[in-house]
Amino acid sequence: GVGYEDDGCGGKRLVYKNMGDIEVGDSVMCPGTNKAKVVHINELGVSDIYKLTLSDGRSFRTHAKHLTTVSFREEDNKRVWDSLTTEWMMNHPEYHFTVLTDDIYQNLTWDDIEKTLPSHEAEPSDNIIPKTYDGIFIASIEKLDYQENCRCISLNNPEGFYYTDEAIITHNSTLSTLAQLYISVHYAMMWHPYR
Repeated sequence: GVGYEDDGCGGKRLVYKNMGDIEVGDSVMCPGTNKAKVVHINELGVSDIYKLTLSDGRSFRTHAKHLTTVSFREEDNKRVWDSLTTEWMMNHPEYHFTVLTDDIYQNLTWDDIEKTLPSHEAEPSDNIIPKTYDGIFIASIEKLDYQENCRCISLNNPEGFYYTDEAIITHNSTLSTLAQLYISVHYAMMWHPYR
């Protein structure tokens, strides 16, 4: 992940940290909001590792259940952004998965972002209208020949996007999404208890 550390002069400097070194309270870089705090770390245990390589040559390593935000279909003649697991995408090589980039992110509406929030391991349905979009796409997903201890981070950013290796936008864990929705609803109820 991409985060910050003290620069020794009272400020912060941007650094890359291995996922295994990230701690609750660390800040990570996010598109749009600049940064978010890690509020929870979900330890997943030892897992197979996969390398996702993009069409521009950048890549990152992850596990089968990690969510990556991609676009490969439309509904009602409108582009849809899904947060899909590595496993789901590997099981559907017939689709062209365009990844979320900063320039695309700047034009997303809240409706677009809202659709990325749930895990889509069992979705989208079989009634898919595939679409190939311009932009950087997932060129390959390769299972590597080793396993590592894996973890997912949860952020205090309700959108859930953050930068991973080589400034690739990815998504935090589903647990974070559920936690943030729960917290948001309860805060709203405290502000307006009679609504």
